[in-house]
Amino acid sequence: MEEETLEFKDLDNMLEHIRTILADAGLNNLRVKFPADVTNINVRGSYVYINVSQDYVERGTKRRIDLSMISGTSAFARMGRQLALKSSSDLKGKKWLFEGTLSFYKPRASFSIWIDTIAPIGESDIAARRREIYLALKARNALRTEEHDLA
Repeated sequence: MEEETLEFKDLDNMLEHIRTILADAGLNNLRVKFPADVTNINVRGSYVYINVSQDYVERGTKRRIDLSMISGTSAFARMGRQLALKSSSDLKGKKWLFEGTLSFYKPRASFSIWIDTIAPIGESDIAARRREIYLALKARNALRTEEHDLA
């Protein structure tokens, strides 16, 4: 049985069709809640972009999911006050529980997650792995612990 190929007049029509299917399936504006390690934060204009990461294994190969989420600066400031953050970079290197709304961003043909709630979980998987590597190297005396002045 041959699959049907949908043909569109242009890119705009194709993306509008995809947006409609997502909306009809209830995926646009879907509420989501998940834990993730924060790897980076950027403030651009009136938006805060929070990058998160998670490792996983697929078909025996280790891979990484990288996701950029969005919050308005005023909403992020409110969350920051509730969390007693000194700056947005205080999120970096820690694991957080995020809650927000999934939406389809047509101009980039991508999903966005608009974050409206952040709660602390603790140390990130990335920081824990770095500590494990450090301790393993230290146990093998594979770390340089002395600085020499060659002058």
